[in-house]
Amino acid sequence: MISRAYADRLRAARATDPACVSVYLQVPVDLAEHRALPVRARDLIKSAASQEPRAGGGMVRETDPEAIISAVTEDSHEWLGRTIALFACAQIGMFEAVPLPGFLTERAVITDRPYIRPMLAAIQRNPAYRAALVDTKHAWVLNIAEDRIETVAERTDPGVRSPQFGGWYGLEAYRIQQRIIKLSKQHFRDTISARGC
Repeated sequence: MISRAYADRLRAARATDPACVSVYLQVPVDLAEHRALPVRARDLIKSAASQEPRAGGGMVRETDPEAIISAVTEDSHEWLGRTIALFACAQIGMFEAVPLPGFLTERAVITDRPYIRPMLAAIQRNPAYRAALVDTKHAWVLNIAEDRIETVAERTDPGVRSPQFGGWYGLEAYRIQQRIIKLSKQHFRDTISARGC
């Protein structure tokens, strides 16, 4: 799971020269299209090397692009329908593969530290949130972050009596009906104030 702290840790990594290769690659859902991913990754890296004049002078070691391409070849089936952020720098001993939610623009950048702007944009666009599922008797509070759903709180109320009987002139039925309405609203109030929410 990506977080702001993880992005800050990546930002703190720094090489002495522009030797960090950062690649953002869209991984399609269709497995037949995965054969072209290593070629696309290699083309992105070559394009980034041509845009950075100092990187073309041997600052980027050949092991960095090869590590990225082998990771794409071996693990692309685990990142279906996502963008994968790959960071490699043999100079400081770093290799990271971070799946990001959704599709971001494909690009490669060679600088002295990992290029994390698209990662920060993905964190901002896809924040973690909570949701409540409530019916007349049960309630669940769920924590939803990326592709994980965790139950934070759960409660079950005993429910209310059936309103299917009446009393003398209907007075008893009216009293029970009002009590049922009051108790059902109390269940929703208790769910809202549940601890851990």
